[in-house]
Amino acid sequence: MRAAMLFGWADDIEMQQEIMKLDTPEKINKFFAVHPDVIFVVDQLNALEVRADDKEPTVQKKASLSQWLQRLMSPEQAKAILSSSANNHSILHRATREPTDENIIYAYNGLTRVSLSESN
Repeated sequence: MRAAMLFGWADDIEMQQEIMKLDTPEKINKFFAVHPDVIFVVDQLNALEVRADDKEPTVQKKASLSQWLQRLMSPEQAKAILSSSANNHSILHRATREPTDENIIYAYNGLTRVSLSESN
């Protein structure tokens, strides 16, 4: 997470020094609470789905990381752009639930001007 944050503030040395001091999830949470204008971009979200061959420590780590990311990216906290494979079961399930503040755009083979304008 810190590596991604450093990339996000690549042109701000003072901010990078502050980010390097963030050594716990709680400190990172507090950092983002002070910077509500952050937009999270998470690719390969499906990597956090539990697979049949995952051992229990891996299952727990995936669950913990997924919950933490969901809290960071909650609609009250921040905006997020999420990307995953087309067969990501949790995203497919989320799309069939009751309406929320989330906008899901299906972009098979990438986004085009047409797919962007159709989603508005």
